[in-house]
Amino acid sequence: MTRFRWTLLVAGCVSIATPLAAQAPATPSPYAAFTQTATVPFVNGARNFAFDLSVAVTVNGHRLTVPVDTGSTGMAVSASVIPGYDPNSEAAKQFPVGWEFLSSSKRLWVGRWVPVTVQFLDTAGAPVAEAKVPVLAVSQAGICTSYVEASSGPNCPGQTLPPAPSTIGYMGVGFGREQDGQSQGTPNHNALLNITQVGGQPVDAARFRLGYVVSSAGIGIGLTAANTAGFRGVQLQLRVAPPNTVQDKRDWQQAPVCIGINTLPCQMGAFLGDSGVASMYIDSTQSLANYTEQQKDANNQNLSVPVLKPGNSVTIQFGPQAAPVAWYRFTVGQQDQPMAPPQVIALSPRSANFVNSGRHVFRGFEVMFDAIGGVYGLKWTGQVPAAQGGMGAAPR
Repeated sequence: MTRFRWTLLVAGCVSIATPLAAQAPATPSPYAAFTQTATVPFVNGARNFAFDLSVAVTVNGHRLTVPVDTGSTGMAVSASVIPGYDPNSEAAKQFPVGWEFLSSSKRLWVGRWVPVTVQFLDTAGAPVAEAKVPVLAVSQAGICTSYVEASSGPNCPGQTLPPAPSTIGYMGVGFGREQDGQSQGTPNHNALLNITQVGGQPVDAARFRLGYVVSSAGIGIGLTAANTAGFRGVQLQLRVAPPNTVQDKRDWQQAPVCIGINTLPCQMGAFLGDSGVASMYIDSTQSLANYTEQQKDANNQNLSVPVLKPGNSVTIQFGPQAAPVAWYRFTVGQQDQPMAPPQVIALSPRSANFVNSGRHVFRGFEVMFDAIGGVYGLKWTGQVPAAQGGMGAAPR
């Protein structure tokens, strides 16, 4: 049996489950007291994150299969399929107007935030956990290329959105997304952060640690010593609430990473591990013009975007620059490298550094999010060659 200890690192980084020599005493996991947990299995296809992976849920008793998106926050469901809700009724007007803009696909959903009961189902269709959360009951939906994130709100400039189809079902479980067209993507809209029951029993704060683990098998709801073993984590910063709003202590900013392109010095920025898209997106304060070429956006063939040319190297290191906790690297165009996305859209120069990894990062890492302690954790799966990633700092 491997022994572990839990220690706080300097520079704002938490080390989770660090292996020690066999003779060293083991320190209990900070999650040892928490025992309430459930696993929600993915229900579709191969588990190598080649496409959206989905879970089975019910919304007010209506069963749906919804993709799990770590790149957005909030659950969206066609208004027409929610039992007991009529979007055209006078009663519907009591619920706040809501919207969500998905910047990668330019898709805008508009409706109202309706409180519902969401049940998460196992492979036999039995509920394993339950949440009470507002979902976006979508009554209008469409592609909106004219959307202005800072000002458009529920409107698509220059056009009227058509009525929503009855097929919308989506579950965004990310954090720190309010600035990217998702001003309403706050923790109170995240079903995984509003769990009320696990295994048919009410959650108990003494036994339930609010957070989740994403692995190839599914979503682990509630953190325990067992499902966080082997992780190392980065301490997040609390997002300061806007004026005249209440501070939500579950509202954390994105994880810090150092983004390296070829031999350019790596730049500290924000990280989004996004299971909802295949492409990687990089914003850089350095000019990348010498490394890019124009291509059609894989998510929107009507757009031409600058992408990194084949042969360029990308290295991502998680945590503070002086003491990273994990890393991965790939060469653009090398599709035999499992963590290489099919396209790296690179925008520069920008005012801040940022990377949206796309879903391929989940081939090499399991991830965890501790919504109480503000920790983003990573665990190397060993399913990718060691030369392409691992724990600690990237080799030079």
